[in-house]
Amino acid sequence: MQHMPHSRVGFELEQGRIDGDCARALIESKQHKNVFFVRSWVKPSYIHAFQVTEFAADFNPRTDLKNKRIVFIRRTRIINKFLQEKQLTGVSVTTQKQAIKMVAGGHADVLIGFSAPVEGALETMKFNGKLHKTPISDPILIYLAVHKRHHHLKSKLEEQIARYRQY
Repeated sequence: MQHMPHSRVGFELEQGRIDGDCARALIESKQHKNVFFVRSWVKPSYIHAFQVTEFAADFNPRTDLKNKRIVFIRRTRIINKFLQEKQLTGVSVTTQKQAIKMVAGGHADVLIGFSAPVEGALETMKFNGKLHKTPISDPILIYLAVHKRHHHLKSKLEEQIARYRQY
């Protein structure tokens, strides 16, 4: 297993250079012709807001993010859709590290992203501060996406994921 930027994973998966992706949302399903999605979702995920200061107890993403300088990762469809629905705008960057540096350096107020990639980037950086986070979206169901050459495994994968979710 290896970590790559989300858009890179989608490209590599479509080309058949990797076998699967354990964290894809169904919004991605229509763009892939060589990929099937396992029908049983793996887990729910959330879009988070990250900032240097703590979030107020009554934080409301729709109103409290309106006048903030937002940074997010380029080509992340779910986050783009979320920002459009909430009528929010921001600056897109290529990497998590760039986004974190913008927030830490005061060039942006808040980073909008998914927890795992942001926290993974923080672990590899020499970041002395702390970013506070809060979920700002409804749950987003995450599915396993697999290259079509493994279609024979589909029913077994669905069975195993359903069993996993029972625990």
